[in-house]
Amino acid sequence: TAYVRSKTGTTKNADDTYTRGTLAGEYSVRYAGNDLVALMNQDYTNGGIYKNLSELGITLDSDLKASISDSSALSTALNAHFEDVTALLDSAMNALANKVDNYAGTGGYVNQSIQTADSTITNLNSRIKSINERLERREIYLVKYYAEYQAQMETFMNQSKINSALYG
Repeated sequence: TAYVRSKTGTTKNADDTYTRGTLAGEYSVRYAGNDLVALMNQDYTNGGIYKNLSELGITLDSDLKASISDSSALSTALNAHFEDVTALLDSAMNALANKVDNYAGTGGYVNQSIQTADSTITNLNSRIKSINERLERREIYLVKYYAEYQAQMETFMNQSKINSALYG
């Protein structure tokens, strides 16, 4: 979660400038961190007596990293109700894995965004190539056109000199 927030956030520097994370404009990814925090704090229906990770002493620390905040609660739960702990952890981890897969899996948002960006780059490169080719053809045409125009001007200038000399 902290990683996602660092990559999607904006940080104020000491010189009053700002540095944007590499994914600062990707709002869908930005919400991934919020979703993961919500999943860590939500209640799960799992057939066991435990519904929330905090009941096992598993919480988020100040850096938004999952940690064991109450090891005695976890030890007691594991010793007294191992199957119920397993049921809660299975529910929570499946929910977290599904959420991460929505973003990072092969069909996830990040992969689709990369494919879309690659496609856009390919299309733009093709358009740039086409425009450059047209510009090159136009340049060749204009150079030829102005060369012919210059030649005609020189012919007219020479004709003008001849006319001036003959009739002048």
